[in-house]
Amino acid sequence: MLINVYPYLGRSHVCWHVYGLLHRAERNYNEAIKAYKQALRIDADNLQILRDLSLLQVQMRDLPGFEVTRQNILNLKSNQKINWLAFAVSKHLNGDREGAIKVIKVYLESLHPESSEKRKKCFETSELLMYLNSVMSEIPDNDENVLENLEEIKDLIVDKMSWSYERGVALLRIGDYESSRNVFETLLKNGDSENYRTHSGYMCAILKVDRATIEESLKLKGTDTIATMFVLTPSQIETLTQNYCGELSEYLPKSYAVRRIPLTFLEGEALKEALDKYCRRDIRKGTPFLGQDIATLFFKEKEFAPDSPPRKIIARDPVDVQENKTYQIVFGLVNEFVTSLSASNPHFPNSDEEESTSSLLWCLYLKAQLLEFSGDLTNAKNMIEKCIEHTPTCIDILEKKAHLLKMSGDLKAAIETIDHARTFDEKDRYINNVTTKYLLLGNREKDALDCISKFTRHEGDPSQNLHDMQCIWYALDLAACLARQRKWGLSLKKYGKISYIYSFSGFLSSFPL
Repeated sequence: MLINVYPYLGRSHVCWHVYGLLHRAERNYNEAIKAYKQALRIDADNLQILRDLSLLQVQMRDLPGFEVTRQNILNLKSNQKINWLAFAVSKHLNGDREGAIKVIKVYLESLHPESSEKRKKCFETSELLMYLNSVMSEIPDNDENVLENLEEIKDLIVDKMSWSYERGVALLRIGDYESSRNVFETLLKNGDSENYRTHSGYMCAILKVDRATIEESLKLKGTDTIATMFVLTPSQIETLTQNYCGELSEYLPKSYAVRRIPLTFLEGEALKEALDKYCRRDIRKGTPFLGQDIATLFFKEKEFAPDSPPRKIIARDPVDVQENKTYQIVFGLVNEFVTSLSASNPHFPNSDEEESTSSLLWCLYLKAQLLEFSGDLTNAKNMIEKCIEHTPTCIDILEKKAHLLKMSGDLKAAIETIDHARTFDEKDRYINNVTTKYLLLGNREKDALDCISKFTRHEGDPSQNLHDMQCIWYALDLAACLARQRKWGLSLKKYGKISYIYSFSGFLSSFPL
């Protein structure tokens, strides 16, 4: 705890700076800012103090003060690129987009025409220009200017795919759906076929949706597209089917996204046929996460507003899963697969090609996953036992058995199962970490430390090494383990260390001075 030493610091900017550093170490950020400002009253041109002050101001979300500080730094060192960019970012954070654009343009104009930063293959300048374009796109009713700017900077951009994507988005926003479609289609055919953002733009272009839907779809993450947002109309489904099950599937037969996206909007027999092909491919390859992948296709409708189309949300409740049509189709297909693959001549239905014995294993594994999603844990465990009879040394199968045992409440058996799975590959860090989590869940913190220490430095204390590496998942599970045993002091100590790691002081301590 720092005492009030204001009367003793005098007129030394060094003392005030150090005093601010001490407050920052104690996470008294407001007091640290006051000390820095007092130091600047004595030495207003001290760059180090200004930099430290700007870091704390942006940390405390004092964005107006951050802008003023970065402007002062720029005035003192206008020959450094980082100062121009930091000042532009400060204006952007304050909502002054026009000011940020002006700062970047002034910096670019100040460069010598023959400088390395104005060469056509300068990646830093290319990224700066793309950032400038993104700031311009945030200004309302500025889409025409964005398009003009993209054409002007075309020759200086290194990342042509990002440039094309931004151009497609700008065309989409002004309503030029045909041109936007051509841009996105070219991107998909030129190596960007696994980028779901590009697919979202392409789907918006061919469906000709309104501006609000465009903006919402462009913010989607992961494998979400417009087809996972709304319940589409029959005409929209027909349009998407013609494109994804026609030209794109023929041109990009190996694209995972092109094969998966139709599963989000197809219905009836068309959906069954697509799921059949999709599951067979991954079962042949032995893909353990096929069940989790298919589970994201179990949609149910939910109306948010009377004037907008019903939205889709993923069914999580076992009752909703059982009633889901996609689940029923997949479960029926898997039962057919199991029957055909269990024959003396293993093959998929309506196919004469003989399959490997591993296909039956992963088909049974998929069925166990589906039973788990529907809440039938007893039959899921029985199915996993069949998988173990087929291949007793498969780590993924044993991990799933441990998970099902844990879900059923038999934690002791789950720990024994996952520890048995670990012995098949003691060099596998992942299964070792999973075993550690189960041991902590069973309140066996000493065994958990012995387990995870196999992958830490052998010299010194493993727990200290885990703290130095900021292994947060282990720290959180250990703190919860201690709390369950009512070891409140030790648990609070662990939570305190986690809090310190996420604090600004902990962040700074991870960097060498």
